Amino acid sequence: MKRGEAGYLYEIPCGVLVVVVLLAVVLPLLPLLAAKVVVVLAALVVVVGLYYMMVIPGWQPAAIAEQRSGWPWNLVKFVLVALVIAAATTAFVVLTEEKDWPPGRPPAESASPRP
Repeated sequence: MKRGEAGYLYEIPCGVLVVVVLLAVVLPLLPLLAAKVVVVLAALVVVVGLYYMMVIPGWQPAAIAEQRSGWPWNLVKFVLVALVIAAATTAFVVLTEEKDWPPGRPPAESASPRP
């Protein structure tokens, strides 16, 4: 084994982790339209990262490569995970309304007087 082939590249999983953590911190501070745009961009980054990790994982030791599932199954698993991410992103973009944003805000007072 050559010096540069010591194992799996961790840049992609670490990059996906950084994007998700930044999304969790910054998202509630943004206005709704900007939050929707950021969620869509973050979902694209996560899906591309998952494609790299699941479908084309790069160099691996022979023992690990033999344990991985074969050609059609790693792509099938990726498509299923990507569909879940796409559904969650679409639900956020379509179903989140201005009155529901930012998360954790108490509900607005009703116009009717209290008895």
